[in-house]
Amino acid sequence: MILSSLLLTGCASPPVLPDLQGQAAVVMGFTTEEAKPYEGGTVYTGLLIHRINGASVGDTPLRKNDHRRVPPGKVVVEGQCYWYWRGISWETHQDLLEPARLEWDAQPGHIYTLFVTIDEYKATCILELFDKPQAAHD
Repeated sequence: MILSSLLLTGCASPPVLPDLQGQAAVVMGFTTEEAKPYEGGTVYTGLLIHRINGASVGDTPLRKNDHRRVPPGKVVVEGQCYWYWRGISWETHQDLLEPARLEWDAQPGHIYTLFVTIDEYKATCILELFDKPQAAHD
């Protein structure tokens, strides 16, 4: 598995969040889950975040459109990329890829949106991080 990260500014449209009050926010983007036809069935891929800065996010991992506030400074998100195929007869082949990890320095008042791309051959899991300063009216 190849794991890389990319930091871009102003390219994402995360959901409107309440005033961050000096905090930062980690948001799971809309591309953190995907389903597409594949060989007589459907391939489901995605990213589940289990820990932020070493602390569990709770009983249910973060997934599509979830968010958490975090203090400014070093942020480490850890989770797992997944890939599974479900056939028309409901047979399932499931593979969980190696754990995914991304770390960056969060700025106060910024919204960080995670996106993931997993190819149909399970060879890559690319995490991308988009940074957007929270507008004064958000």
